[in-house]
Amino acid sequence: MRALIATDGSQASLDAARIAAAVLPKDTEFVLVCVRPPRDVSGEYAGGFEGPLLSPEEAENLNRAAAIEADAVLAATAAVLGPVPVEQRVEEGSAGETICSLAGDLDADVVVVGSHGKGAFAAAVLGSVSRHVVHHCHRPVLVVPPTK
Repeated sequence: MRALIATDGSQASLDAARIAAAVLPKDTEFVLVCVRPPRDVSGEYAGGFEGPLLSPEEAENLNRAAAIEADAVLAATAAVLGPVPVEQRVEEGSAGETICSLAGDLDADVVVVGSHGKGAFAAAVLGSVSRHVVHHCHRPVLVVPPTK
């Protein structure tokens, strides 16, 4: 069995990984994914007539910091799973769409996501990665609700 666990480093994500490790078969192959926004290319279109908001160096520093943060998120999630081998991936794009696409590419048997427990109004206004994955992924999805 192959399980794709989406993580953003939040407590909800860590709880989801912990639950997945407890309920899935012991021989499950875990693939962790942290989805980060697309790389900023110096904000070249964001400044309008006045030019870019960021210099190329500033954009590269932000991108490097985002990559370091994504690696730390994956390491923290892997630690929750314990001493099992895991594949770790950093992907760029829209979180929900990227998770669904990767699940298909990896032929995942299950996709595991945490829920932050937003109310219906907040989820509708702010969006919800877990909601997007449930409605658009062509693989079984395990949504782990927030722990109290």
